[in-house]
Amino acid sequence: MYLLGHLLLRCICLSLLIFHFSDARASYYISTPSIIYSGINTTLCVHWFGSSYSEINVTAGILHQDVTVAQATQVFQNDSIGIMSIPATPLDSSDYGYFLFVNGSAGNESIFSNIFDLTIKQIQTNTFIETDKKNYRPQETVKIRIITVYNDLTPYKGPINIYITV
Repeated sequence: MYLLGHLLLRCICLSLLIFHFSDARASYYISTPSIIYSGINTTLCVHWFGSSYSEINVTAGILHQDVTVAQATQVFQNDSIGIMSIPATPLDSSDYGYFLFVNGSAGNESIFSNIFDLTIKQIQTNTFIETDKKNYRPQETVKIRIITVYNDLTPYKGPINIYITV
């Protein structure tokens, strides 16, 4: 019984020691899209935890050929999840060669730094579909309005195909 109690005590002490050191290190999650669309803001989700700092500054931006195209900075609290928005890239952006950088710092100390590959897609048109009511009953006529616009918000004038599936 003495040996079992001694072993249990050692395991508890070792576990507490591991938890203590793992809690002292900063950890983070960053959720970001790998494909973004030109002309639309890019949204990141940042979760920062496990550090002695109460808040950090996160700077994120989009690089193209070592030039920062768009950038944003935001303060995040420890052990909280926050949303960060990077301004839109120009509409005439090329498809490849873009990188997303994310840097976290507290005071003069860098806590983390990462770079991710990005692909930028062009949106040619946007389509909006509107109905006159929220709910319909069987055999009732459905009235819809469809508006399609280009990136510069000028209307698209031409035929479109509509497929309705039940």
